[in-house]
Amino acid sequence: MVLTFALVAVPGLFAAYTEYMTTFQSDATVWVERATQQYGATGAADDPNLYGRSSPGVEQTEIFLQLVQTNSFIIEVIGQTSLQPAYEAAEDKDKFLNEVRKRFRGQALGTNLVRLSYQAREPGIAAEMVTAALVSRESRVKNARLAATATSTAFYQKEFEIAQRQALVAQTALEQFNKSHPGPLPATDEYQQNQLRLAVDVAQGRLNDVRTRLERGTVSTALLDMAESVQFQVIDRPQADPFPTGGTRGASLIAAVALAGAIALAVCVVIVATVLDNRIRDLVGLSRFRDVEVFGVVEKSSNTARDATVQTLFDASDEPSAIRRRTA
Repeated sequence: MVLTFALVAVPGLFAAYTEYMTTFQSDATVWVERATQQYGATGAADDPNLYGRSSPGVEQTEIFLQLVQTNSFIIEVIGQTSLQPAYEAAEDKDKFLNEVRKRFRGQALGTNLVRLSYQAREPGIAAEMVTAALVSRESRVKNARLAATATSTAFYQKEFEIAQRQALVAQTALEQFNKSHPGPLPATDEYQQNQLRLAVDVAQGRLNDVRTRLERGTVSTALLDMAESVQFQVIDRPQADPFPTGGTRGASLIAAVALAGAIALAVCVVIVATVLDNRIRDLVGLSRFRDVEVFGVVEKSSNTARDATVQTLFDASDEPSAIRRRTA
């Protein structure tokens, strides 16, 4: 039993010790806050979406965990760390990316606090990965803001160019008509001239309207971005700890599983040994009757001759074949 327990428990405890000694974790604590939360909520008090929103901490944690699920984000993070040569030399790159992905952790510590962590097998790698993840996240947010502003500006700019072209065409048509009709105009030509002037006024008014929307669109995009933006401030930056950290939970789990398995196996061995011992004892007890001779046979009387009994006895003397009969 002790040997069985040791054969299972010792390798498990050794694996737990290895897990603890080869785990280096680095954390970063981040303060997140919405601009609407900072300057006051802008929605109505009876707006159901106002209270249905998740807290900034939970929201940003979910966003980070979703980013980690994308290969492009992981590759971008790896490219900023010393894991880049190992990734380039890896034969199975998908397996390498999945291994890196599993080592990231995100946890909401409160309404506005987020903890990002990474567990590595070598000291220094964890701090590099957390720092690179924060940098990549910030760059992606900036690129998204620039893309949104550029899209809005490009849309209004296209509308402005079309309106400007239409105004130019209308003005050119009016000038050509005036040059071709210098004198007093008849009623039909005067009507046509008025139509051209109206077209110029409409085109010019649309041009001014699009120009105003273009200017307002740039400002409103910036204001909307400011209103929906999230303040992302790193409070505790990741530190490169030379000593093993963060492996206590994994090592405890491995040790607990090993001990539970060893105890279960030892109990099974004890039960099997007990059952086998009882069976062996029964077989030994039966083997003792193997050399005993039969000393008598009693036959039951039939219904017709119930009062007659025939008993045949085998004498266990020197002549076992001697038969004594007695008739009652």
